[in-house]
Amino acid sequence: MGLRYLNGLGATDWVGIAHARCVAPFMSVDDFVRRTTLSEDLPKAGAFDGLSVDRRTVLWDVQRVARTRRNRFLVPLARTHTSLNP
Repeated sequence: MGLRYLNGLGATDWVGIAHARCVAPFMSVDDFVRRTTLSEDLPKAGAFDGLSVDRRTVLWDVQRVARTRRNRFLVPLARTHTSLNP
């Protein structure tokens, strides 16, 4: 069964993958996950089976990167106070 039949993956996801790949080749599973918005669906379906890494390791890597993405915090920009006096 082809990857196009994965539940929850639409044309927009595939366009995003193609665009990220055109910008630069994917160097690792981490790189793929960081540059796309996909989660656990692809490794569960065996999309990375051609690599020399087993599915469980890939799934753990994907979950780690996704968790890091969710837990990342934004540092507020310093506000400058300007005077509006004429």
